Amino acid sequence: MNNRILAKSENYIITHEWEIAYLIRLRDNFKIMIGEFYGDPSCAFIPEDERFCIIGGRGFIIYNIHEPFIPYENNKKTDQWIDFYRNKDNELWIDSIYNGDSKNEVKIVVDPYDKINGGIYIFNIKKKELKKILPE
Repeated sequence: MNNRILAKSENYIITHEWEIAYLIRLRDNFKIMIGEFYGDPSCAFIPEDERFCIIGGRGFIIYNIHEPFIPYENNKKTDQWIDFYRNKDNELWIDSIYNGDSKNEVKIVVDPYDKINGGIYIFNIKKKELKKILPE
C-alpha cells in the first residue's frame, strides 16, 4: 500500500493513499479526503495556526480546516478548498511547500528540472497571487 505522511501539526496529519490526500484529526481519528491528484501528491504543509493546509503535486490545493469538512471533489466550487495550477494548460509540478515570511504566505518549490517554471515562489494566501522569486 502506498500510504505516507506528508505533513503533521499539533492536531492534524496529512497523509495520502496513492493519488488521494487525507486530513486526519488526531484527537478522534476523523479522516476526510482533501485532494485528488494526477500522480501522487508530493508534499503538504500545515501552518502553526492550523487554519488551512496546502497539498502539492500536480498543482496545489488549499483546504480550509474548519467545519463542515466537505470531502474534496474535482471541479466543485466551495469555500472549503481552492485549486491552483492543476490543469494541463496551466500546470506546475510542486516539490515542496513551507513557511513564508508572513502568516499569509507560503514558499513553494516547483520542479527544478522544469526549465521554464522551475524555482522558488511565494504564494500569498489572501491575494491568491503566485510570484517567482528564484531564479529571477
